[in-house]
Amino acid sequence: MNVIKDDVIGILNYNEGNKFRDIKITFFGKENVVSLNIRGDEDTPIQPYQYKAYKELYKNSLISNVEDKIFSYYLSEIDEFRNMYEEEADQFAPLIKDKSELSALVSLFAIIIPENDKFSEIDMLFTCTWNIDSGVGVRIIDGVVQEVGTQHVAICR
Repeated sequence: MNVIKDDVIGILNYNEGNKFRDIKITFFGKENVVSLNIRGDEDTPIQPYQYKAYKELYKNSLISNVEDKIFSYYLSEIDEFRNMYEEEADQFAPLIKDKSELSALVSLFAIIIPENDKFSEIDMLFTCTWNIDSGVGVRIIDGVVQEVGTQHVAICR
């Protein structure tokens, strides 16, 4: 594994088309240490739109918007999962009234910044209690949440 030093992002490890490092970011009131994955070959410099995406990660308005969208997504899916879990519904898919309650149900584990020469893109991957197989994925384009769904939203294109 090779090490890359970047003036903006810091020290990154390189492995098979990915530059990565752990970062701290707060979601739903709890600090997470997550894997930041910046796509691109070792010899390819980080692109301007990737830098833009990296800087967007630390805007409180973006984080709050992602939290709101995940909360809306949860509310839209919850009935189906509660029916599936039956008597265990309150454990895996409880009824909640506020997005802050998602902190016990959702955990961010990876952020991907793909190569892109047209716009900044951030893909986020979360584990969640109600859908342990598919989790939650969020796709952000130019600082705006475009889609929330299962993890395929963030990793399939």
